Amino acid sequence: MKNMNACILNMLFICCAQFTVASEIFAMCYMPELDHKLTGRQAIDEDVDGVVDLINNYAEQDHQKIVLVPKKFRRDYIQDAVTKKRLFVACLGNRIIAYKKLFCVTDEQELDDLLSNELRIKGTNPVVSGVCALPNLVKQNIVPEVAQLVNVMPVTYVYTGADFTYPGYRGMGINPQLTKYALNAVTETVVKEVAQRKSTHLALINGLVFSNAGKEDDLLGGRMGGIVRAFMPFASAVAQASGCAAPCELMMSRHYAFKPTFDPEAQECKPLPEKESVPGYGCLVACALKRAQADEAGK
Repeated sequence: MKNMNACILNMLFICCAQFTVASEIFAMCYMPELDHKLTGRQAIDEDVDGVVDLINNYAEQDHQKIVLVPKKFRRDYIQDAVTKKRLFVACLGNRIIAYKKLFCVTDEQELDDLLSNELRIKGTNPVVSGVCALPNLVKQNIVPEVAQLVNVMPVTYVYTGADFTYPGYRGMGINPQLTKYALNAVTETVVKEVAQRKSTHLALINGLVFSNAGKEDDLLGGRMGGIVRAFMPFASAVAQASGCAAPCELMMSRHYAFKPTFDPEAQECKPLPEKESVPGYGCLVACALKRAQADEAGK
């Protein structure tokens, strides 16, 4: 039955057309054995309570892997993400079984906080860095100084943050497909940001705790392999819409960082000190946005 469910779930998620309206349902399929339809969408106000229930009843068990603010602040935290159109959900019938936070970072102060404090991509040498040729992701190591160059270039950043799938539905491709949909949903915003910033690079940033990251020197280890493979078609779509050539390589790096960790019963929304936090990596995957040769010739 589990294999059958996996096959059905992998088939039912439909690739969305570019610039899909984010609030639209991205897939729908009737599952006789579950007597429900599986849907996914950008989260709306009516989803807030369902996401909070999923966190309080199940995600709490994974608190060492995902960021969970104190219980007192969870509803406001989720409502804020929904209001800012940063949260995506998968539902089975009326029940939310997965969520994903992902957005284009357009606020300079927020971006600096993510890069400098949370992920520590900015201002620290990477633990490991490399360039992966596309499409086969053949890796070549590079020196830290080269990896740091991205910090002095005009870059448009997409942040992929907390996600969780109800344990009974893991291994069925729900989270990867929700991630693909979320990336598709932010494509239009990202293209506009690329034009406004005159970005020469596009980057995806995220955090991973050690237990989700695989071997330290493996840039594609753990969950990062799936994240990179979701980023590849997204980067190509952004490049095409921006009048740029398709990326031919990805630059990647990992930096020592700590997952923001909170006391669930705390009365203030303040992370615990580093010595009480979960260690991990701040991760970056970036590609160059090079203007097509025809455009360059016409300048």
